[in-house]
Amino acid sequence: MDSFQLNCWSEHGELKVVMLCAPSIVDVTDLTIAEQVGWSDTVNHQKAMDNFMALKATFENAGVHVLDYARELAHDQQLLSEQLLNRYFVRDLACVIGNRLLLGNAGSSLRKPEYPLAH
Repeated sequence: MDSFQLNCWSEHGELKVVMLCAPSIVDVTDLTIAEQVGWSDTVNHQKAMDNFMALKATFENAGVHVLDYARELAHDQQLLSEQLLNRYFVRDLACVIGNRLLLGNAGSSLRKPEYPLAH
């Protein structure tokens, strides 16, 4: 395999802005409900928000401007959006922040076989 240096670049130059979506304000304490929306475990809002804020801070510390998708919505849309269990998100195979490669995990059992090969 060719050797290369990782860098966080878009097709138009250095990455300057990313859009994220904060987690829902709803705790999902019932495993059955979690499984019905495609999750493998329950969700604690505070822990999810802590993780979101850590990710956001990591981007900002790297000099990337972070936009919160939900804050771009009209007020009535925000009220609905923050209560939705399945928020808008992308599961990437991997991402690069600065010179670090962060490997993703398959979100579905159907995709698991391709991940080791693709990584």
